Amino acid sequence: MHFRHLMIILVASLPACSAVLLREDDGLSRARELNRKLLVLDTHLDTPSKALKNPEWVLHQTSDQTLVDLPRMRLAGMNAPFMVVYTSPSLKGHDALTHALALSDVISGWVEDYPRDLILARRTDDVLAAKRARKISVVMCMENSSPVLEGRLDLVRTFYRLGVRYMSLCHFQNNHLCDSSTDDALHGGVSKFGEQVIAEANRLGIMLDVSHISDDAVRDHL
Repeated sequence: MHFRHLMIILVASLPACSAVLLREDDGLSRARELNRKLLVLDTHLDTPSKALKNPEWVLHQTSDQTLVDLPRMRLAGMNAPFMVVYTSPSLKGHDALTHALALSDVISGWVEDYPRDLILARRTDDVLAAKRARKISVVMCMENSSPVLEGRLDLVRTFYRLGVRYMSLCHFQNNHLCDSSTDDALHGGVSKFGEQVIAEANRLGIMLDVSHISDDAVRDHL
């Protein structure tokens, strides 16, 4: 913004600089046109967690607390925001599961409340069709899969049916699925149940995110 203000001042005092301003405006127009043609993704938004902490906030309301909202997604030409179901490592067992379900409900609620603007994308074709219809595709993700309780492989399927299309097994601490990159090794990579979760995710078509996990866990994923 400062550079642009400087250019406006220069144009006012030096007519020869008008060509520079025209070139910048032309470049901005080309950038906007390219933005309209391309598929614009944001692959990690923690907006659902912020919304859960601010129940009075609604998606069409611009807020400095949430940073992301429907007006600004429209202004930016956003096509597919990846909304994250994030569970803190401090939550264990059924508390983790309850929290994840609450976040899934927040995301699904937005899609239901704004049917003219949003769809829940379950397939790549959904994203492409939404762009043609000038809608925004909400992709649901899971960061830290501790809500998939030990021995409960059915919960991978449950979250898939709710809309989850990528997941990471852990976050800043180890859990029953795998080791974190910021914790002392517990499993030496991925646990036996974690291996089953990976296999089920592969079968369903859930992408696996290896952010935050240990190097050995990454190798186990591969």
